[in-house]
Amino acid sequence: MMNLALYQADGKGNRPLPTASPEYQSCLEHLAGLESWLDTGVQPENMMGESDERIAQLERNEDYSEALVELQHECKIVREKLWGLMPAPPLDPHLEPGPSWLGNAGLGLFTLSNIKAGTDVCSYIGQEHTFKSSQRLKDKSYLNRVTDNLFVDPLPCPLVKARFINDPINPKAWNVKFVSDPANRRIKVEAVRDIDRGEELFVSYGEVYWSQQDVSPTRITNEVLDRKRKESRQAHQRKDSR
Repeated sequence: MMNLALYQADGKGNRPLPTASPEYQSCLEHLAGLESWLDTGVQPENMMGESDERIAQLERNEDYSEALVELQHECKIVREKLWGLMPAPPLDPHLEPGPSWLGNAGLGLFTLSNIKAGTDVCSYIGQEHTFKSSQRLKDKSYLNRVTDNLFVDPLPCPLVKARFINDPINPKAWNVKFVSDPANRRIKVEAVRDIDRGEELFVSYGEVYWSQQDVSPTRITNEVLDRKRKESRQAHQRKDSR
């Protein structure tokens, strides 16, 4: 069993991610080709299936309006298939959702172990979107940018624990940061200081995020933050002494 007394991932601050199946990789490449076709009008070199060939035939017949509708529909179908093939997210046994220190923020994410500064704490992953497909989402509150054309949305993915990390609107409280990791198609959650067991993880969402929301953020004061940290330390000391 994993020792949660001090979480250091692989000792280098790197966390292993689930391995995607060959079918997922193939579907991802198919979707990339379809969306490039949709954006540029240039057909992919390798057609994948009867649907692709049917769309290409419509273009050859100069039925461009129908081809566009078919191509948009095919992108939607392949994207939904891709989501169904997503690898299960990491279990992250060193983390646990619980009532947030922010009061009316719902759930937050808490540590079950001490975490060293610089550690790769967890991954902010979810259903993948291009910029264009992300703009069609009705609820973008969990959407996060990996690159200009790769976004992740864990809203429909309740097992992704990073989705519970709150912004306390107080720099003193921030103990992790979001770091774009395009190579692994994710946002890395990295510890910016040593984090004690029992602390809630807090990150800055940034001014742009809050300018796009209909709700005002909840700020944690220094007094409340210090009290919560003290209560957490005392609770774990009592637990350890039993």
